Amino acid sequence: MTAGLFSKKKYLPSEIDAVRELNTVDVINMTPVIIPKHSFMDGVFSTKRSIRIECAFKGILYSKEKVIIDDDALAQGNIIASEVVISGRVVGNIYCFGKVHVKNGGKIDGNIFSNRFQNDEGSDLSSSITILNNDTVNSLEIINNNILLESDAIENNQIEELIAIFNPVSNKIKAVK
Repeated sequence: MTAGLFSKKKYLPSEIDAVRELNTVDVINMTPVIIPKHSFMDGVFSTKRSIRIECAFKGILYSKEKVIIDDDALAQGNIIASEVVISGRVVGNIYCFGKVHVKNGGKIDGNIFSNRFQNDEGSDLSSSITILNNDTVNSLEIINNNILLESDAIENNQIEELIAIFNPVSNKIKAVK
C-alpha cells in the first residue's frame, strides 16, 4: 500500500519540539524592542534587534537593525542603526548604514549621515544630509558586524569609532582643538 498524495507524515516528539523552539527563537529575534509611551529613557541603549521608541529618549541609541521613532516620541542624542524611520522628533545626529526615512510629520534638528535618504511631504528638516560613499559604508559595516553587544560597546570605543568614520571632517576638527 502506497501513501496517498495528501497523507500526513508522523513526526517524532523531539522533531516537533525542535521546530517549536526554532520558531519561538525566530519570533523573539524578529520582534522589535518597544519602549512605550509615558516612559522616559536616559543613557545608552544598544540592541541587536530593531527598536521602536514611543516615548522621550535622551542619550545614545544603537541598533544593529532598525530604529523607529514613533509619532509622539522625542529622541535627543545620537541614533546609530542599519535603518532609521522617523515619524516623531529627533534632536541630534543620525548615523545610518542603510536608509533614513523621514515620514510626514517627522522632524529632525541635527546632521544626517546615511547611505540612502527619503523624506515625505510634510516632514520638517533642519539638517545637513551627507550621503555616504560605498567605501565608507563597507568600513562601517565591518565595524558594525564586529560589535559584540554582550560586552560594553561604549567602553570599547566601538560606537565612537563608527561615528568617526561617518563624519571624518568633524573628527579632524575636534583633533585640532
